[in-house]
Amino acid sequence: MKRKSRAEKEKRGRPRRGKRRGLFERCAEGMIDRVDRKRQEKDQTLPKALKSLEGQLKELHPGEADPLRAHRIRKLAGILRITCLCLLVVLAGTWAILQQRTIERNRLKRPMYGQGVLAEELLAASRESEAAIDLKVEARRFSKAEVEELLDRAVEEIDAGLLRENETRNEIRSDLHFPETAADGLVQVTWSTVPYGYIGSSGELRADPGEKGMLVNIQAELSCQQNIRLYQTGVMVYPPALTGKAQFRRELEQALKTAESESATEEYLVLPENVGGTTISWQRRDTGKLALLFLLCLLAPIGYASRQDQAVREQAARRRRELEMDYSSFVWQLALLVGAGMTIRGSFMRIAEGYRKQENKKSRATHEEVWRTVLDMERGVSESRSYERFGRRCALPQYIRLGAQLSANLRKGSRGLAETLAAEAVSAMEEQKNMVRKAGETAGTRMIFPMILMMMVVLIVLMVPALLSM
Repeated sequence: MKRKSRAEKEKRGRPRRGKRRGLFERCAEGMIDRVDRKRQEKDQTLPKALKSLEGQLKELHPGEADPLRAHRIRKLAGILRITCLCLLVVLAGTWAILQQRTIERNRLKRPMYGQGVLAEELLAASRESEAAIDLKVEARRFSKAEVEELLDRAVEEIDAGLLRENETRNEIRSDLHFPETAADGLVQVTWSTVPYGYIGSSGELRADPGEKGMLVNIQAELSCQQNIRLYQTGVMVYPPALTGKAQFRRELEQALKTAESESATEEYLVLPENVGGTTISWQRRDTGKLALLFLLCLLAPIGYASRQDQAVREQAARRRRELEMDYSSFVWQLALLVGAGMTIRGSFMRIAEGYRKQENKKSRATHEEVWRTVLDMERGVSESRSYERFGRRCALPQYIRLGAQLSANLRKGSRGLAETLAAEAVSAMEEQKNMVRKAGETAGTRMIFPMILMMMVVLIVLMVPALLSM
């Protein structure tokens, strides 16, 4: 009995013995078994959707006895998991919202200074009635002693960080530090310099003060609530210290400026040969033309090879389209010749001779393959094999089918071949009509985007003059 029950379990698609099943899987299994029993009691069949799904699952899991049941168990177990998780999220969210709605000891904490106004939506209730109140809680204001302490702290921070990388106020050669706030953002700072233009509002050095330097007075206005304090200091600003390439470039620019002024009336500008005790050699900079030439030389063979492959693909696609379009006319011609009493070989030879007599018409892939088939038969290849090779060379299903049919008719006789070819030609004509219709639909779809562009151009041409005249 135990073995039988285990076999039944395996038949019903239950998980294997070694696979652990969780609570949700067991619950899902019980629920599905209950639904299946009710369906069997009422003699109901599976819905169409489940039947279709069952066929797909059997294709995916051919070794499983009842893949539909196992799939339903897994799906329902996942639904139960997600439902329980959502319930937990709802409970946690409800608890959190209720906690946020509760006001402990009827006290609301004010925002810190500078954080703006806190908007609260409150509900006041008594035994008789309740009222909804929109309350704006202003930020906490500092006492006078706290404001003075914050301003002192801000002055210390500004004084300590003002010089940044500079060593002394008597020699400023790099940017200064002008913060917009101090004391953890509680004090606002506004900067100004005299004379204007040598130091920017963020502390960056701007105008060149010259080698003698420039004395710049710095003033900062510190504000906290309604209290204001001024911070003032003076610094000597010098040109930035240059080293390495920057210094070399500056010396070159000065030497070129001197040479330009000295030879303004001369026919040629003589470039300096010596700068800072170093001999200089001059040449025009590389504009990238040589690199572009090498790149073009490198890309040319790659592009050529790619174009050749593309040409082969285009030729193959063109040949395939020709074979598809010529199939119905070729089969009709073959059916008429065979119906007139000619053999299959004679029909092929007649079609090939007619093709060769056409001087001005372009070559077609179908006629070329017919001519090759005739040449194969003249070289001694058996007629049956020639027709099969004809179908394989065309490499399209209809031609392969036609070649196999012609080869088979040689072995069993050609009775009814004309009628078979005529029916095949009618079917090919219908397929060709469908192909032409699809090509027309594709062409129409491709024309939508150009038509939209043209409409946009027309709208622009009409609307721009109207807008300009307003």
